[in-house]
Amino acid sequence: MGKLKRLARRQKMDIPLLSDEGSEIIQAFGLLTGYPQGTFYYGVPHPAIVVLGTDGAVAHCFTARHYSQRPEIDDVLAVLRKDATS
Repeated sequence: MGKLKRLARRQKMDIPLLSDEGSEIIQAFGLLTGYPQGTFYYGVPHPAIVVLGTDGAVAHCFTARHYSQRPEIDDVLAVLRKDATS
């Protein structure tokens, strides 16, 4: 069983989990943390909320610069609500 399946089972998560094994996506979004390649933590991304538009393009990317921080949901919702009324 893969790491993500074990994590989902342990945490009782009933959502699809995706893996970015080569860290290509988090690099494209500028979310790769500064851990050196080959270390245990290499490939760990900064937390982010990516919002896609109805066309499938990235409409917003909300990020935090430390693994223990997360974008504030109230801030995210305020921006999305503002866009919806513009």
